[in-house]
Amino acid sequence: MSKEHLRVLIVDDSISFRTVLARVCGDIQGVEVVGSAYNGRAALEKAAALRPDLVTMDIDMPEMDGFEALQSLKSSAPDAFCVMITSLSPRNAEMTIKALGMGAMDLIVKPSGPDANANYLELSRQMRSLIDHLKTKRHVSTYLGGRNSPVDSAPEIVRYETPPASASPSAMAPKEAVAIAISTGGPAALNILIPSIPGTLKVPIFIVQHMPYGFTGFLSEALNSKSSLHVKEAEPGEPVRPGTAYLAPGGKHMKVDLHPQSGEKIITITDAPPENFCRPSADYLFRALASVYGDKVLAIMMTGMGDDGVRGLFDLRRANARIIAQDEATSLVFGMARAAIEARLVDDVLPLERIAGAIVAHTRHGRDRA
Repeated sequence: MSKEHLRVLIVDDSISFRTVLARVCGDIQGVEVVGSAYNGRAALEKAAALRPDLVTMDIDMPEMDGFEALQSLKSSAPDAFCVMITSLSPRNAEMTIKALGMGAMDLIVKPSGPDANANYLELSRQMRSLIDHLKTKRHVSTYLGGRNSPVDSAPEIVRYETPPASASPSAMAPKEAVAIAISTGGPAALNILIPSIPGTLKVPIFIVQHMPYGFTGFLSEALNSKSSLHVKEAEPGEPVRPGTAYLAPGGKHMKVDLHPQSGEKIITITDAPPENFCRPSADYLFRALASVYGDKVLAIMMTGMGDDGVRGLFDLRRANARIIAQDEATSLVFGMARAAIEARLVDDVLPLERIAGAIVAHTRHGRDRA
């Protein structure tokens, strides 16, 4: 990544959107728009010549679409990150989920409201958030995309070999629910994690993946097609079942309640206000699980920007739940997990490839450790 400026290549078949996005990026300090392209084929040529740090990639383009271009981007610009910027349609959503599963960093839905200024501000907010994390190299991992982060730019990381003093022996008790908070880099990480969990798992898994409306259904279908677990987008009022992974619907909050008559655990989906600019929010889910499951929760903070979930982890810690964080080396963006570690809420810091084993161990074998 450039020492002075983050170099951006904009790829979109709409000249008007390329112009707007170039203006958005140009308004961000430390960012240089080095070029633009109208389709995937032109993007690959320009990426090879310009060596950008970040490529913004539309999905639906002539000659070569964004998904096809992404498959060849590592050859043209091996160190570039890619963010998919797309309009919302079933086909675009499906292709974007596939792109994220292949390692695209994140997605942004093109704002399409009636107020052009509001659309601009929303696009700017999303791009600033993403670029701020790219510019701070210490948040970028080496695992999913094969990128390198300078060791001397990364602050010292606290790693726990044993539970912190705040953990109770009940945190080691067998768990009855798994809760996962995940954001940027999530689809690619979930494509590794979820298929690694056996279908004989005896507990439910609740997943908050930061994602807008219209995408999580395709993500759950993609994960379900390659997993022994039953993976689905959560539905309001459905009973909680073991061996099922419930993905919070994009643009909605998810929690678990007790049915007022039967006492059965059920899924609740709400339009409550966003938390940490997120809906779904991990904080929202974690608070509910602390109330319903108490110390029977295994919570996992994974790759992602920001600190959503940390406040909810305080509730889970008070309930003596067990908490795992994904390590820096296997996190595309070491933000959410890092925030949990720095808050001293974490019992174990594990690489991505060991998290499935930890889930099995803590839900089946009680005190056995991954």
